[in-house]
Amino acid sequence: GVNKLVEYSRGGADHNSYTQELPAMFMGLRGYAAAGFSPVHFRAVVGLLATLRRRIPLIIMGNLEPDSVGPILEKYQPIYLEAHPDTFIKWEPLASAGSLASVRYFFSTFDVIHPRTIKTMLRGTRSRFAVFIEIYGQSEACAIAGRVHVKGFAGRLSDRRTAKRLDGHLVGRSLPGHSRIRIVDEGGTTLGPDTAGRIQVLAKGRFSTYPNNLQARRNNLTPDGWWDTGDYGKKDRLGRLTLLDRQVERLTLAPSAIAIEDVLLDRMPWLQEAVVLERDHELIPVVATRSGAFDHARWRASVRDLTHIGEPLVIDESAIPRTATGKVQRASLAALVSDMGRADRGAASQGPVLETTHGAGS
Repeated sequence: GVNKLVEYSRGGADHNSYTQELPAMFMGLRGYAAAGFSPVHFRAVVGLLATLRRRIPLIIMGNLEPDSVGPILEKYQPIYLEAHPDTFIKWEPLASAGSLASVRYFFSTFDVIHPRTIKTMLRGTRSRFAVFIEIYGQSEACAIAGRVHVKGFAGRLSDRRTAKRLDGHLVGRSLPGHSRIRIVDEGGTTLGPDTAGRIQVLAKGRFSTYPNNLQARRNNLTPDGWWDTGDYGKKDRLGRLTLLDRQVERLTLAPSAIAIEDVLLDRMPWLQEAVVLERDHELIPVVATRSGAFDHARWRASVRDLTHIGEPLVIDESAIPRTATGKVQRASLAALVSDMGRADRGAASQGPVLETTHGAGS
């Protein structure tokens, strides 16, 4: 619950910004780049340095509401668009509105982005060869691993393999010359392929320390320089990293909450958010819709093959606690759900609950 203050050296900032310049050079960016990210995040510093060095005209959007962003994109026609994953979810309606037509390169960093959002963004551009660059990372190490999704191919194979998708969220490979990844058990022993454990990274652009919490850096940095990300995942024989969950938020009834959320959002486009929590030997989906209406019949049909899924708790999207970058604060959300009472989660009078699927109708 305490905001972390992350200190970077000049060398660390330069390394991370130079790393971003490489794809910019490869893409041959000509025209505007547009970005919507939190100014308190180190990503803002790195992004600014990279665009200034490449002399790319940058549009920084302060108001990230679709009604504000849409006219800006339509006026300036950027070919590059970057935002936090949860901001991209909010922008999904802009795809059908035509506001994303000029974009050829989408870039999302640090947090997991759902496959549905990637496919929606790519469908919204007129470019036949548009790409979505998905980066997994964190403030302490910047970019850790990444994937490139190409328009027309994104998610085509995984959509047919639900069992595989529920095994975790694939985030790609480590970035050559920038990061290395290993998976270790609780004792620090390196694990083999397809064995889940703690995700540790060796990154050249690693942060210096937490000025307000020096001990936390010492606790999570090994003597040989590997940083423990606090995440849980596994690598396959090809070196690809699959993210399961945060180490402190692991489920006992399923391999990955993130993976279940990917499937729920894919199957139900009318959901704006889905967060899976575990309580009393049951998986509790906390969901928010775009319109406020909840389709009970479609929900039941969509989760029929998902085990341990309980009745969804439908709340207003604005009631979901988030960080400055839009990431859901799961511990706070779990506390909020707990406060609504064990006897009847469907009581509309308690907290921000709108409705649940108890009963026959909506």
